[in-house]
Amino acid sequence: MTLRTQSFRWLTPWIFATVISLANAVPASAETVTLSSESITSTELPAVVAETLENLTKLPSEPHTLVLKGEFSPTSTIKIQWWGDHQLTVSGPALLDGTAMAEGSETLFMAGRNLAIENLRFTKSRGHAVIVGGNSENYAIRECQFEDCQRGAIHVWNDPHTISSTSSRRGTISGNRIARFNLEKAKWANDGITVFDQGVTISSNHITDSPTETNGIRAMGRDLIVEHNMVKGVSVEDSGGIYLWGGAHASLFRGNIVRWNHVIGASRGIYLDDGTSGALVEENVVENSAVCAIFLSGGRDNRVERNVVDGAPVFVHLDSRCLGWDSRPDYAGIAEESVNRLREALAEPAGADVLREQYPGLRNLGIDELTMKSYGRPISNVVSENFVRDIEHTWELMDFSTAIKTDFQADNQLADPERIGETEDLSQVSLQERFGFREWDRLEKVLSK
Repeated sequence: MTLRTQSFRWLTPWIFATVISLANAVPASAETVTLSSESITSTELPAVVAETLENLTKLPSEPHTLVLKGEFSPTSTIKIQWWGDHQLTVSGPALLDGTAMAEGSETLFMAGRNLAIENLRFTKSRGHAVIVGGNSENYAIRECQFEDCQRGAIHVWNDPHTISSTSSRRGTISGNRIARFNLEKAKWANDGITVFDQGVTISSNHITDSPTETNGIRAMGRDLIVEHNMVKGVSVEDSGGIYLWGGAHASLFRGNIVRWNHVIGASRGIYLDDGTSGALVEENVVENSAVCAIFLSGGRDNRVERNVVDGAPVFVHLDSRCLGWDSRPDYAGIAEESVNRLREALAEPAGADVLREQYPGLRNLGIDELTMKSYGRPISNVVSENFVRDIEHTWELMDFSTAIKTDFQADNQLADPERIGETEDLSQVSLQERFGFREWDRLEKVLSK
């Protein structure tokens, strides 16, 4: 296919020579533009990217690709903003080094729809390496590498609140490798991956080496899927390998799934914090947790099934913080706000129909039951068909309020786990045959990613 120069008269001279047509397999109107460090300086890159994207929107509505090639050390944030109805992929191979940027600046900001970045390498980010925002739709971050991030690697701050009946996925974060993040050692911030959104799949990521009080994956929102991830050597004290948060949104942040993950050496392996409810935690392998393997913080309607835990002081922690927290009186306001949010959502007919249809725990819940004393009870949690080894305590059931006593065993289905043989090598057994997993055959598949 010959170079179609007539479409690119708008290009500045240093870009013009890098424009090539896409392969024969795609329509002739689809284009690939390559920006190389051989012809563009690091300082020029953000402006050249912005100009290129602006002019690609003027081409016919076909998929386009922007290739970044070489090594860049930009002095300002690269902004990828794309609102076309056709796909844009920003691809490597390129190294984006954040050393020359101002403290706290993200290396790349992306917003829009039908937008993906892939095969890029981020090192020494001065803030978060990549931020996603702006009510983005159909976005993806895949097969990228992140090393030595001063803050987090991937930080999504989008829209988890709009109630919609659509089942389509909003975003995908997959196949990324993240090592050494939160170098500023902040508390409860700068996770490997942070997602505040809905309908996002976080899959097949490899996250390692942040022994700080933060999380490997933090998922906040509705209908998030966290699967096939490897999290190792991440989190100390009050943080987790995989962390779900509800807080003031706990009653509505439902439908989240954590499955087929391997978490090694976290403080709390899988951490459902501050009233997180309606989550499914199944078929994960959690090894060598320092505090607890699975931590349920006052929520309800959670299911913890067919997980394998090897080494932890406690298998499952469950508390009643949403009924009152004597040492944290400020938390009462957070829990009450969560109940009020649910009451308002169920009072609106269209939203109520969607919520009750999508989330079984809300189907038979009456408005009159939405009080702190009734809704705040940690009830209808199911823990069953799990497997453990080297556990000091199976259950840690804690009343956080002296005013209200909770009968955890009566209000929940808490089945003791089955013990694993001391000599069993989990990396050699079939997880499907031995433990009934629906996916994974052996742990080696995850460890070798």
